[in-house]
Amino acid sequence: MRHFHRFIIIIFLFFLFSQLLLPASQVFAATDTKHAPIAICHNGKFIAEKDGDVLKWLGIPFAKPPVGKLRWKAPILAENSNNTYAPQGYGKMPLQAWQPLENTSENCLKLNIYTGADNRQNKPVIVFLQPSAFCYGGGNLPYCNAFNLVSAHPEIIFICIETRLGIMGSMVFDNVPGAENMTDDTAYLWLLDTRCALQWIQKNIKAFGGNPNNVTLFGVSAGATAATLMPLLPNTKGLFHRMIVASGTPAITGPSEGRANVTKKLMELTNAKNMSDLMELSEEQLSNSMPELDGIAQFETLGKGLTPQGVYEQYQAGATRGIPMLIGTSGNECAYFKAINHTDEKKFVQELQEKYKKILMRLPSNAQKIASQYISRYKKSSPFAYEALLTDTIFTVPACLLANVHSSHAPTYVYRFDFSSKHGASGAQHLAELPFVMNFIRRKNLPQNEKERIEQFTSTIIEMWINFAKTGIPSTDIYKWPQYTASNSNVLVFEKDGTIAVEKDPYAKECKLLAPLLPYTYIFAEEYFRFPEETYRKIFIRQ
Repeated sequence: MRHFHRFIIIIFLFFLFSQLLLPASQVFAATDTKHAPIAICHNGKFIAEKDGDVLKWLGIPFAKPPVGKLRWKAPILAENSNNTYAPQGYGKMPLQAWQPLENTSENCLKLNIYTGADNRQNKPVIVFLQPSAFCYGGGNLPYCNAFNLVSAHPEIIFICIETRLGIMGSMVFDNVPGAENMTDDTAYLWLLDTRCALQWIQKNIKAFGGNPNNVTLFGVSAGATAATLMPLLPNTKGLFHRMIVASGTPAITGPSEGRANVTKKLMELTNAKNMSDLMELSEEQLSNSMPELDGIAQFETLGKGLTPQGVYEQYQAGATRGIPMLIGTSGNECAYFKAINHTDEKKFVQELQEKYKKILMRLPSNAQKIASQYISRYKKSSPFAYEALLTDTIFTVPACLLANVHSSHAPTYVYRFDFSSKHGASGAQHLAELPFVMNFIRRKNLPQNEKERIEQFTSTIIEMWINFAKTGIPSTDIYKWPQYTASNSNVLVFEKDGTIAVEKDPYAKECKLLAPLLPYTYIFAEEYFRFPEETYRKIFIRQ
């Protein structure tokens, strides 16, 4: 009998060790089907939350908490661990202005993973770099929730990552006493956080059924800017393989020198005298200072020695060779805040005129002349001249110029989104395509024919985005999406009525006139995006 007991123990131990030694990609198959799967990662075993046919892992840390001595330091990949973690729910959002402090934290370097509960392996991975204006937002907000998208397409993995924002993600300490040991990394921590998240994904995504050799960056607005800059960051080769760039480019980043003014103001607001004082500030002190600091310099920086023009030059030289890109904008980007605030047309035009005057004051004379020339031309045919100038200068022209320099080195697909439903009275403004792509467009209380139109359109655009993530080609069986080249600049247009058509070089005149303004795009963006607190509360805070 004793021998029998020993035999049973040996069999049990053998089974136990065999399970521990299973490769991460086999974790699903080894898990009891009555329970949610466990993903075995280098920094722990994470139990999924099962929601219908969707698996969710929320709030997984990809880096050490950037707190204490690690504040304003480059992120460090999460440490190895064998601990098992039950579903945690969403992590806290990055520290930021106007969010309740209990909802935010410096300890924010986490990610949320969604996929279908279907046990498939080698799934294409989409990494979502969220819209944030570089200062606000978080992965628990509705537009980051991939439940609906993954419910319809369980064959993908969708990941939303959190990075540091605002003054926590971009600062310059050159003139601060005691900051001699601070590095230039502080100017672009927001990008280093993104790279660290991608490194974690490469190391662990097989545990969730994903293919580390098929990763697509899907950046929207500020997230799109981050996506376009990632190929230029050292040690990113192989971390991702495609880019979807929606309404954002490198052009809206500002020079790092301007961040010195933010540092100075932070020290004034908090009575900090040196770097040690800054490192000891509480989260509450930092959060309370952010509204005023964001008003000084809202947009993130590239770090020293690199300018937006330099980014375009590196694209031209082939820095992104072999990385297919899908890039586009909405037809009426700068009607966004008019729609958010329900501002009437006359008042909105007055607001834009005031912003335009402030922009001109910051531009050199040659750039002022170009902007004035555009306004004069446009006023002859439309009352929306200021709106059109801001849309074209901040979004349309920088996107087309990026497509031009990228297309000679990799497949490039360009779109313009004009489609509007009855929920979009102001037309297709900034982020207009996001509700369709994420599959959370509202359909209730619509007439049946309108509901069917919305559903068909939503299905088509999702299929295109997922096809691109799977293969690098966004065409469907019904719609052929031709590549964009400098000599054959095809743009796929999602028309206002829901039809889809190809136009050739629709922005030729705008690009020819406004291309010289590229070095000043961030000035247009900074002035345009200066809105009162209540506006941002409507966008980034759940009411």
